[in-house]
Amino acid sequence: MHPQYQSLLDRLTTPSRTPMRLLDLGTCVGQDLRKLLFDGAPMESLFGSDIFPAYESVGQALFKDAETFKNRFIAGDLFDQSSESALAQTEGTWDVIVIIMFLHVFNWKDQVKACGRILNLLSTKPGSIIIGAQTATTKPGEQNLVPPFVKPGEHKSVFRQSRETFTQMWEGAGKDKGIPLKIWAEYEAVQPKVEGGTKEEKFFTGDEQRRLFFVVERA
Repeated sequence: MHPQYQSLLDRLTTPSRTPMRLLDLGTCVGQDLRKLLFDGAPMESLFGSDIFPAYESVGQALFKDAETFKNRFIAGDLFDQSSESALAQTEGTWDVIVIIMFLHVFNWKDQVKACGRILNLLSTKPGSIIIGAQTATTKPGEQNLVPPFVKPGEHKSVFRQSRETFTQMWEGAGKDKGIPLKIWAEYEAVQPKVEGGTKEEKFFTGDEQRRLFFVVERA
């Protein structure tokens, strides 16, 4: 669980004249939104977005809540800035943006671009946050994908971030937008090895692999 999860939940459940607005980018079937709802976050605060519209109905079928968990989904491509984009139309309205296992699927150039787009979506109010987690490594760099992660003959790379490069990327994105940011990024603690494996499984094998938690706050 994210170290700042309880803090996030407290923000969402604190009574307010205007409910906070949370957007889960790359929400998939909305499992993280439903976890927040189960833990007490108000329904009216929770929204998810994904490039595949079908995820909305798939999530409702999976969780059997089509009658109660509805009108929470915004179909859209983060990189689509056209006026027709339902996601782009929400720019500047989100108090919290959640990005879990999202940025790591892009190369460096597209990650930088994504950071700029996410900052556009974030509310202009100080204290608005971007919170999430992703895979990381102590040896950052571009990594060429191989099957089954790409089709045979297809060429695609992703940038594997370290804590340091991730922080630098967001610092640069904030500078480009003229937005002051406070950035916290930390690896999940490496668990001691025990007989039969580790106390908690890491995302990938290899001593350099890490799980990275982060919060980017508008100062």
